[in-house]
Amino acid sequence: MYEILKNKISGGQYKPGERVLETKLSLELGVSRSPIPEAFGMLERDELVVGTNGGVAVNLLQMEDIEEVYQCRMEVEPFASKASGRTPYC
Repeated sequence: MYEILKNKISGGQYKPGERVLETKLSLELGVSRSPIPEAFGMLERDELVVGTNGGVAVNLLQMEDIEEVYQCRMEVEPFASKASGRTPYC
């Protein structure tokens, strides 16, 4: 479900600011509603959508902005994972 929605967003099928409702999406894709909230949560963590009542809205960020965020995360995450193994100095 996550990959399907991610591809629809990145492919422009859902426009920035457009609301995506669980019930409508369930009918559109012919699936139950149960996997949709988990997919919405994953998309929200990836900053592709923002939460609304009963669904999400596609983030107003442009694709270039999202790519820039991912580039930054790729640069920083290796350092964060190394630092998490250390004990803080007090």
